[in-house]
Amino acid sequence: GWNALGYEALKLTEKELLATIGHQQVKESPADREQGYRAFAQQGFDVVIGHGGEFMDQALAVAPEFPNTTFIVTQGDRS
Repeated sequence: GWNALGYEALKLTEKELLATIGHQQVKESPADREQGYRAFAQQGFDVVIGHGGEFMDQALAVAPEFPNTTFIVTQGDRS
């Protein structure tokens, strides 16, 4: 399914690009999604990805706090 595809892409990124990865499954609330973004940025990840358009508002909310982090939303509709 959709989540399995995202996880496979993450693992491929780790293997092919030798990237350090992390993942977490957040609850459905916007507050939990925002905290997920914030937690990865605070850990020093350069790129943080939300897998689904429902992460868009939270990515836009957190991004100004972490100008050295790139926030990506799959199926996002804004930049």
